Amino acid sequence: MTKTKRPVTKAILIAAFLLTLGFLFGRPAVSEAAEKPYMIKVNKQKNCVTVYEKDEKGKYTVPVKAMICSGGSDTPVGTFNTLNKYRWQLMVEDVWSQYATRITGSILFHSVWYYYRDPSTLSARQYNNLGKTVSHGCIRLTCEDAKWIYDNCPLGTKVIIYNSSIDGPLGRPEAIKLPLSTGWDPTDTTNKSNPWNDKKPTISGAKNTTVKYGAKVDLKKGVTAKSTTGFGITSDIKVKGKVDTKSPGKYKITYSVTDLLGRTAKKTVTWTVEDNRYIPVISGVGAKAYIDGDTELTKDVALEGVTATIDGKKVAASKIKVTIKEKKEDIYTVTYSVTGPKGQVTKKTSTFYIDREAPELFGVMDLYMGSKELKQYLKDGNLEEFMMEGITAEDNLSKMSPARIFPEWSYEADDIILCTYTVSDDAGNTTEATCRIYLDGAEERADADKSPEEQPGGKEKQPES
Repeated sequence: MTKTKRPVTKAILIAAFLLTLGFLFGRPAVSEAAEKPYMIKVNKQKNCVTVYEKDEKGKYTVPVKAMICSGGSDTPVGTFNTLNKYRWQLMVEDVWSQYATRITGSILFHSVWYYYRDPSTLSARQYNNLGKTVSHGCIRLTCEDAKWIYDNCPLGTKVIIYNSSIDGPLGRPEAIKLPLSTGWDPTDTTNKSNPWNDKKPTISGAKNTTVKYGAKVDLKKGVTAKSTTGFGITSDIKVKGKVDTKSPGKYKITYSVTDLLGRTAKKTVTWTVEDNRYIPVISGVGAKAYIDGDTELTKDVALEGVTATIDGKKVAASKIKVTIKEKKEDIYTVTYSVTGPKGQVTKKTSTFYIDREAPELFGVMDLYMGSKELKQYLKDGNLEEFMMEGITAEDNLSKMSPARIFPEWSYEADDIILCTYTVSDDAGNTTEATCRIYLDGAEERADADKSPEEQPGGKEKQPES
């Protein structure tokens, strides 16, 4: 038993006394049978119990049942024969167990312990430890497994406790996990008050579904499952049935899941594959489109970049019906419509804007740079980044970003670089602006080469008299 914080009381002393009397003089709850139908082996290392029955030669070699258990470091290794049985047994530390069968001394098979002699006071935390080495030496079992030994293995049944890294011939079962808020063992099904008796696993997300012809389907997508006690077991879901999306029709799909209590949930749904091979598909239609002010919105203009297919085959542009309606000045609603061979109609709508204004560029101005600085920019390959510092664009309709501005440069003279900026909006309206980068005083030299009237504040030279 795991240590609890319950105080030492007279009940503990009485329990110890009764435990000793039970060991010495305990009366069997079930009469000893002349023939022992089973032998029990306990793999202490793997916390696994295996029950064997006799073969044709009368040897216990046929494994018939496996149980998960929790032993302890004080669990003895060796061969024993069961001695006594107790429907309820008071244990050390003033706790109780159900369906206890004494193996040797103070070592018993028994259910996970209860705080009181009450089946609703189970320690759920200790139940969730089944499979771990946590007891004081006894072999803890689920209530169902402890009862099975109590009911089916008469006193004198041989018990072999050993250590091995191999679970056993039937493997080691797992115990269902419990929420800590419960005080009931869900395997205690003979108790009519057990609230787990009328519960079972649940399947969620399985529903009637319609898919298109040729689509890829994942029958388990979105489908989940929980155990009787509310823990996820989605990975255990099994699916019966298939959906052939190349064959239109209805398909019955059954989902099922079984938890560690052996309880099963099932749900059957219908998957429908539509015969949509001949439904037209229109591509290339955006929610918005722009054309410049010099372009007339015609069917050919509206169809630029728009295509249609039926069953994967391209539809001629002449088969695409285009309806153009003016919503208000320079704004039009364009509807595209294609009719399939079986009368199926597909429509898509877009709004066209006639953009009569080109974008504006801001921040374009002459710059100054030293020759050494220029060489470094050219070496690093980032002269364009320098040119773009402080440059922005705006438009009346299209969204502008620096990525839409394209800078270019070239030598206008040995010490003057001509910078050109180009930006276009969604309608194709383009704006271009230029500036210069003067190297090492090139601007002053350029001013010196100008005629007097061209120089800042200069005057025209007067002829001599």
